[in-house]
Amino acid sequence: MIAYLISSCKEIKQKLEFASKAVDKDISYKYIHIDDVGTLKNDCKCCLYVDHKYISFDWIELKVLERFDWVLISDDMFVHHKTLIHPPIDYIIKDLPIKYIEKQIDKVYNKIMNSTITKKGNSEKTVMLTDLSRNEVVQDLSNILYVKGDGDYSILYLNETVSARSTIRVSHNLKYVSELISNPDFFRLHRSYLVNANYLEYAQNISSNKVKLKDGTSLPIARRRKREFGQFLQTFISQQSDIQDVLN
Repeated sequence: MIAYLISSCKEIKQKLEFASKAVDKDISYKYIHIDDVGTLKNDCKCCLYVDHKYISFDWIELKVLERFDWVLISDDMFVHHKTLIHPPIDYIIKDLPIKYIEKQIDKVYNKIMNSTITKKGNSEKTVMLTDLSRNEVVQDLSNILYVKGDGDYSILYLNETVSARSTIRVSHNLKYVSELISNPDFFRLHRSYLVNANYLEYAQNISSNKVKLKDGTSLPIARRRKREFGQFLQTFISQQSDIQDVLN
């Protein structure tokens, strides 16, 4: 795996290489200039390691980072609020003991190699996110009723019959969650709502400004999305009918 370093700290490369070797991970670390990041291909087996100074002082556009799995390198436990826009997959506090860094390297490597978090499109049945306490949350897509955007955060509303919690608040905006899920069963109704079609009432009044879920919940739909939603729902229902015909 290739890890591109965006940092002016020369010692960090040696520290990361030492830690990677200690946990037997084959990672090649290379420094890259911020102006060259845009030329990189979004390879699921490469990663960016970004010094927190580049975030804090706006030396790198955050929009560039949304194409990649990236790791924030910091010199303390402070995490800049800007990282919530396109959150890193993990954090490395470079001044902590080497055993901590080894553990983090192992975690990062496994995440990169795990296809469930690649941004190329999620054909898996789960999605991996981060809650407000920076804990990893692996959620089954089939249990998500809908997702509501709330600024730099999102709230997952879950099927209470199979989930221990009815909601989970995560530290990602709705655009990021939508792109990460990238599943044909989900439709972006509105700038603040993403819905799972499996929980929709099939009989919908498309001319209305609301769509209904099977549990009675109503969600707003943007006027410009109505026609597209009607086509989406028709296609979804047809596909479900074809599946039932095969099963029968």
